[in-house]
Amino acid sequence: MNSNRQNEFKNNKQIYKKIRDTGHYSSEIIMYYVRLKDLILKGDLLKDEIGCETITQHVIEDINKKELDNLLLNDQRCSKVVEIILGISTLSIIRLFSKVEDELKKSDEYLESNDFKDNLFNRLEESTSNFVTVCIKILNKMEYCIFNQYSSHIIQTTLESIILLNSHLQDCKIKIILEKLELLQISLMVNLQNLTRNIGWIKIICDPCGSHVARTIILSCIGDIKFDINGLEEHILSHLGRRNRGSRLNLKFNNQNFLLKVPIMFKEFLLCKASDIDGDSLSGQIYECLRSDVEGIIYDPYASPTLSVLCFSLYKIKDEFPTKKGVNKLNKYNPLYELLSCIITLGQKSKDILNPVKKVEKIKRYLVNCSINWMNSEIASCTLEMLIELIPDEVFTLWISSHCNTDNLESIKDINLDNKDVQISLINKMVSSCYGNYIIQKILKSNRLNEPDFIQLIKVVDFQVIFKSGYIGVLNCILETCRKFQSHYKLVTKNIWKAIELKSSNDYKYAFACLIFCKTRSELQNIIEEREINIDKVEGELEERIGGINDSTIIDDKDSFEIVKRSNENKLSRLSTSIYGCNIINSLIHFPAETIHPVISGITYFISHFKEIMVKELGMKQYGVKMIESMVGINSQIPITIIRRWINAFSGHFLELGLNNNGSFAVSAMYKASDKIMKRKIVQELLDKENGGADVIKSRNYSLYKRCEIPLYLELDEKLWDISQSQKTKTRIMFSDILKEEPEIKNKNINNEILSNSSENRANKQKKENKYSNNTQYFEDNKLDIELSKNSESNEIDKGMEGIIKFIKNKKIKKY
Repeated sequence: MNSNRQNEFKNNKQIYKKIRDTGHYSSEIIMYYVRLKDLILKGDLLKDEIGCETITQHVIEDINKKELDNLLLNDQRCSKVVEIILGISTLSIIRLFSKVEDELKKSDEYLESNDFKDNLFNRLEESTSNFVTVCIKILNKMEYCIFNQYSSHIIQTTLESIILLNSHLQDCKIKIILEKLELLQISLMVNLQNLTRNIGWIKIICDPCGSHVARTIILSCIGDIKFDINGLEEHILSHLGRRNRGSRLNLKFNNQNFLLKVPIMFKEFLLCKASDIDGDSLSGQIYECLRSDVEGIIYDPYASPTLSVLCFSLYKIKDEFPTKKGVNKLNKYNPLYELLSCIITLGQKSKDILNPVKKVEKIKRYLVNCSINWMNSEIASCTLEMLIELIPDEVFTLWISSHCNTDNLESIKDINLDNKDVQISLINKMVSSCYGNYIIQKILKSNRLNEPDFIQLIKVVDFQVIFKSGYIGVLNCILETCRKFQSHYKLVTKNIWKAIELKSSNDYKYAFACLIFCKTRSELQNIIEEREINIDKVEGELEERIGGINDSTIIDDKDSFEIVKRSNENKLSRLSTSIYGCNIINSLIHFPAETIHPVISGITYFISHFKEIMVKELGMKQYGVKMIESMVGINSQIPITIIRRWINAFSGHFLELGLNNNGSFAVSAMYKASDKIMKRKIVQELLDKENGGADVIKSRNYSLYKRCEIPLYLELDEKLWDISQSQKTKTRIMFSDILKEEPEIKNKNINNEILSNSSENRANKQKKENKYSNNTQYFEDNKLDIELSKNSESNEIDKGMEGIIKFIKNKKIKKY
């Protein structure tokens, strides 16, 4: 008995020692890979080709070891390094192949050269072999890795690397390289087919980790990966090894607006080999699941986005679908056509459901049912947005007409409308829906929306519903669509004035404030009255606390200061600008002037009552600065007198805005739109010596320092600076035809008298030349001209500039 116990104790001790040694061994490997990752990301390893190849070879050897492969693939820290190594390996092969290709172009004899084989060819062959080996090893574990939160990311990076490398080496004429790539392609297809047979795509797309892998597989099969060769180094350093895979799906480079070339067998796997969908393809299995449980897929937070990715991918390659003779043109959407039909009919099998010629009413009924069922769901509403983009143009038109129809639709019960005679339609119900309003915005932004359909929409949409629900993004889209079609300005603005309760011309002063705060006139008036009452109340409390003593030091009392601070917060708490309100103003100021008279009339009222909001919010927030730039820009329809009053309202705050990252752009825009008197005022305020003078603005915002012409102001005296500003204004007027400025815009920075007297100026230009020859004598003998220049109304036209204009107009193109 004692001997048995001793033997058992020894065995347990050996097992414990083995586990302890293994754990210690694993921790050392993990720490080694953590340091390796820091070396790659923080150093210049990517620039060292030999170093990249050496590290890649070392990691691949570790992965090939049986006792380490699970650790490297499933551990959070090690899996990040494996992802980075896959990217580095791809980068190394592409670099080597480019060098080999250059050498082969020089002479065919290089292929037989020993030096060439040793230095380039062998390195390329070895790197490719290592890459193929590790990818096949990872792909063989795909069935287990796709459901792990760490190894699933490695699968995604492997797929993207394979597609990128295959696209780059597809024209390779080296037999060994082509054989290895073909082996890799076959391994990928075999493992994808094993996923289809052994697991099933429905289980994969409904899994939190598997759904991300499924989306990557779909995109890889059509060659739509989110990085290219030119951005590969940036991609390795910035995105590989990151946990946020969702951002990688949205990553796009400007130089890749096309699909990479992929083997036809990948697309056949994604689609189907025949014209009809079968159950062995990815789209075939998802189609069968939609037939049995469409609601389960549409409302699933993981399966629904994957379904959208599949449909969009099928749409991108729709021209490659197999077609049948004698079948209508809609067959080109097959299998996309089958998937969309199954979604719209909620899983029912109906032939030619998307053929508007045969089944108009039936299609309308299906479309309305989909909207009613899904528009209030965060997940299902995304499927509606996908349908809007992918359904045929004829069905798109039917969607609008069916949703604008009020005959067979229930009334809106969840919104209280003051106007009981308003037309209740499904469009208005979607406008007031938390997620449905995004579907309306998608329609308005669509390039397929034509003018008749737009008219039908704006006649049915009730703008009062937009303001009461608070989803102002719909109104922004309507205004931008008006500008796109350049029509129906009066109809839209009339509905806006009615929605914000402008009943007479006396209410026009509230228009600008109502739109920028997204409030109706009555709501705005109530807030203003409450604010005034609150101010009176606080003043009374202060007067009681101070006790009638007019001593300024009493304001330093802590309690009094808190009361003042609280009053200032209360009076602005319910009024704040938003990006939607600023976008409304930004769009309206480009409407014809006769259609936006209330907005123009309301600017003065806004300046007088909300100056603090102008400075703190509009002048310092990005959306507010964008609105200011549009208001004072050359294409604005606001009169110059109003613009000057708007700019003058910021007096005393130009330095504060100039030192702000966003506000500096507003200052430069207002400086450009000002006359020379206001320009001088802006510059002098930026150069305020009490706040540091020119050194502060130059050191903290040198760009604004140059845009506001501060160096020129410091170099010249005031008189010469005034002349330079006048000449710039005249130059802009003379080049207005070339700049294609509209007539009302020309007159913004100069008096109309300049244009009317231009012929008189030309007749007297000889007399003016003598005055320009001596600036001192000119200022002494022509005091009247100096006064005119101070008011930015100069009547001179520079002779040299006149000659330039004449040369441009009379120049003829020579024929050679």
